[in-house]
Amino acid sequence: MKYLAVFTNWRIITLTVMFMAAALLLLAESESIGDTVCTKAAGIALGCLGNRLGKTWERNGLIDEINAFDGIE
Repeated sequence: MKYLAVFTNWRIITLTVMFMAAALLLLAESESIGDTVCTKAAGIALGCLGNRLGKTWERNGLIDEINAFDGIE
């Protein structure tokens, strides 16, 4: 049951959605070079924001459930 605790923290779900959206933006293509550049820049920015937010939450101990998988062999 401790492995399902990961899904009860809204912060982990938020980070997951942010990184999925960043990956989608980075993989997207367009006919216009301007749209493609803007999409890639938005994906990079969202990924960096998610990384910074995740590190801040981890440093403050707000996403401790992520460590439920430590020690699995």
